[in-house]
Amino acid sequence: MIDRNDEMVVLDVLPEESFLKKHLPGAINIPAHTENFEIMVEKMIPEKSKPVVVYCANHDCQASAEASQKIAEMGYKNVSDYENGLAEWEEMGYGMDM
Repeated sequence: MIDRNDEMVVLDVLPEESFLKKHLPGAINIPAHTENFEIMVEKMIPEKSKPVVVYCANHDCQASAEASQKIAEMGYKNVSDYENGLAEWEEMGYGMDM
């Protein structure tokens, strides 16, 4: 999707400290365990039809799965969980924003 320049939101749900160290290109950060997670999502992603790709650290990290489910329950129509997250992205040699 990134290679095709598809219009989407890439959402990093890791803590801010992690996001500041490295994240996928163009990603925004809303930590999954933020008290006002849903409010932040609605503020930063107002268009519920826009594709949202959610990721966290790796396959063992469940934050992206939980956040994806919450976002879908909020009425977002096209939510994907990038299950292998940062670990796979780095392993594949793709660039990061820092």
